[in-house]
Amino acid sequence: MLSQARPTDSQDVLTSLLEATREGVLVVDDDLSVFAANLAAERAFAKSDLQLTGQYVPDFINLVEIATAFQAACCEDKTADIHLEYKSRVSREYDVHIAPIELGGRRRAIGFFYDVTQVQRLETIRQ
Repeated sequence: MLSQARPTDSQDVLTSLLEATREGVLVVDDDLSVFAANLAAERAFAKSDLQLTGQYVPDFINLVEIATAFQAACCEDKTADIHLEYKSRVSREYDVHIAPIELGGRRRAIGFFYDVTQVQRLETIRQ
């Protein structure tokens, strides 16, 4: 059984969890602004030296399904799994899992971006 963190510790716990994973992770508010992002997400989606925190998700991931899924997780308590082909300096493919989460007494959504680029390339070669 997990013990529950005190409210003052929740930001520290969140930061530690986000940085412990190698996958990109975004925590998003119901207005689609980024509440928190780990380093992997910053490297994948941030333009130039801008931080993702406070940025509007559709400004850097222009896919309606992603915005809709984050909104549904925040407002309707729904989860979603989406395949994302992200084109920037280097094209990447992600399997994305978005789910509702409550942090600091507020409903938000968390998205895990699993980079499947190499797997997809190997599958193409195999075929």
